[in-house]
Parts: sequence; structure tokens; C-alpha cells
Amino acid sequence: MKPLKTLYTDSHYQLRLVYTDADGTPVDITGATATMVLRNTIESAALVTTSATIDGPTGTIEFTIPPEDTSTLIDAKRPERKLLAGAMLYLPDDLSIPLFNTTVLAKKNIVRGA
Repeated sequence: MKPLKTLYTDSHYQLRLVYTDADGTPVDITGATATMVLRNTIESAALVTTSATIDGPTGTIEFTIPPEDTSTLIDAKRPERKLLAGAMLYLPDDLSIPLFNTTVLAKKNIVRGA
């Protein structure tokens, strides 16, 4: 799965990746950690930081940003805005691997709460 291009506020943002080798075979990443951040600019503080749940033997990396973390990404003056999104994988042997660096459009969700 590729990172979403649009993130709707007040909703879950879920992203599942599988770390594979050049042949597409999942790599065992047991003991690894991963972090994803959302920022306004490359130099600004992170607006959202989340750690992944990792299934090492299958190479699966899953990020979830809960609704409460997306609700403040936009406001009445700015109903949508482009954010930088990036994720890094940290392997047990002190190797850091960028998973992705991209942009995501944060937009107000027209369906909020129950």
C-alpha cells in the first residue's frame, strides 16, 4: 500500500507497508521500529508523530493515526492544507532506512463524530 494522498480530519489514517527485498520477498525485520511524522515544512516541528506496529517475520509495518490527532491539522481559516509526510525504519543493527517522503493533503471531513 502506498501512502494516502488525502487525509480527512476526524478519521483514522491507516497505512500498512511490507518491507521487501529487490525480488519482492518480505524481509524479516524482527526487532525493528518505525516512526511516521506529518509536518508543515521540512524545518518545522512535527504536527503528528506515530510509531508503527511491526510484525517482524512478515516484514509488515502498520501505522495508525487516530482521529484525535487529525482533528487539529486544519482550522476554519484553512479548510485544507498540504503537509509533508515521512516514515523511517530503524533496524536493530543501527541502520536507518527511509520508507517514504511525500506530501499529503489534509482536508476537513464532512462526516464527523457519531
